Amino acid sequence: MSLTKSIANNAKLLTKTESEILSKLLKQKNKIKVVDFTVSSLASLLHVSSTTLFRMSRKLGYTSFTSFKEDYFRNSDIKSYTTKSSDNYINMVTKTAVMVNESFTVSMLQHLVSANRIIIYGMGINFYIAQIFQIKLRLLGFNVEVYDDSRFMRLSSKTLKQGDDSVIVLSRSGQPPELIEALVEVNQHHVYILLCTESTNSPLKTLATDIIYTDTSFDSDQDIDTRINMHIALDVMSKQIVDYMSIIK
Repeated sequence: MSLTKSIANNAKLLTKTESEILSKLLKQKNKIKVVDFTVSSLASLLHVSSTTLFRMSRKLGYTSFTSFKEDYFRNSDIKSYTTKSSDNYINMVTKTAVMVNESFTVSMLQHLVSANRIIIYGMGINFYIAQIFQIKLRLLGFNVEVYDDSRFMRLSSKTLKQGDDSVIVLSRSGQPPELIEALVEVNQHHVYILLCTESTNSPLKTLATDIIYTDTSFDSDQDIDTRINMHIALDVMSKQIVDYMSIIK
């Protein structure tokens, strides 16, 4: 498996520190020489322990640090293992994992885990991601409903109760008028709202209780954004919920 695929498949497993180490290594790929890519040298360069480097490589799916090193430098003398777009993709994935981990608080987890019902609003591609997350949460024993139709979002928002329900909103831009209308109603019921978005300045931001930010993605006619950032955010959220539930039991 290439380093690119290893990161794409396993970045969500990394801790904040491990994600930051990986991000630094990717950014300095053209500067670090093979002879200097040793555990002791990198530990000194990045100011981390050797154990942390070994643990990071294992979480990425490598049986040894040497295997990680081989993939890191694979074909580097002929052609970089990634093109510019691939580099951007990996950096986006890594940055999102770091941002999501940094965003989470115990308060967020308490609101989600204690809710009798979790409502998820997501439109377009985000609706399909919400359905995947719905299945994961149901397997954990949560009562979860997902809506993408503007009419049903408005109707569901009128039935919410403070302390009983929590709302998760998935929106890349944070601007859809249908979501804004629904959240205005949710706010009137004083219900907890967790917004997942990449926009730092949007109408939904002012309506949310808490916000999880992801890195910025880009769309084109030839390469439509598949909301990989949202996938990562919800995967990390699932892991955080599982870990939190294991602690409070």
